[in-house]
Amino acid sequence: MRRTVALLGASIIVAGALPRPAHAQRVEIGPFGSWQFGGGLDTQEGRIGIQADGAWGGVVDIWVRGDGLGELLYSRQATAVTIAEPLQPADTVVDVTVQYLHLGGLYEPAVGRVRPFAGATAGLTWFDPDEAGFSGASRFSLSLVGGGKAYLARGIGLRAEARLFLTLFADEAEVICRLPGACIIAVEGQLMTQGAVSGSFFVAF
Repeated sequence: MRRTVALLGASIIVAGALPRPAHAQRVEIGPFGSWQFGGGLDTQEGRIGIQADGAWGGVVDIWVRGDGLGELLYSRQATAVTIAEPLQPADTVVDVTVQYLHLGGLYEPAVGRVRPFAGATAGLTWFDPDEAGFSGASRFSLSLVGGGKAYLARGIGLRAEARLFLTLFADEAEVICRLPGACIIAVEGQLMTQGAVSGSFFVAF
């Protein structure tokens, strides 16, 4: 009997020391840094582009089922808009901050410490000129993401991903304008794509 009680006690101690499955920890929060690139649009003034640059932001993931998470994402890129006429080098027009605020979901098989994931989000893209006298605009956007997570210990992990942002200009849109005056970017019926490669750590609880 004593041996049985001792073995049972030891089993309880070992089980308590082991990390819980990640989906037992319902929330994951993490900041990230990324390299964001792409973002060209054709206008009457020439080819508008967004310079590739670093970005930062954060995600909040909530487990809603055994293999699925809801995700809230914010991303911010301080960069510049350039314009290039045919056969001419690009010139910087205005500094701009590109921000994404998205809500969506991830599929992640909750098996093992290293796991792939994939998902999609939707929300807004906000173009915010950093210079006085310019106004910006917001547009509907989507993103597709794929990557992997490594659960290092209870409540701590690493995350790496590649994401594609798709911003829709369904109608004639004036995106960056000088007030008063003409608009630098005026487009119609185009889809702007930006890619991002990100790395982060996260805490789970």
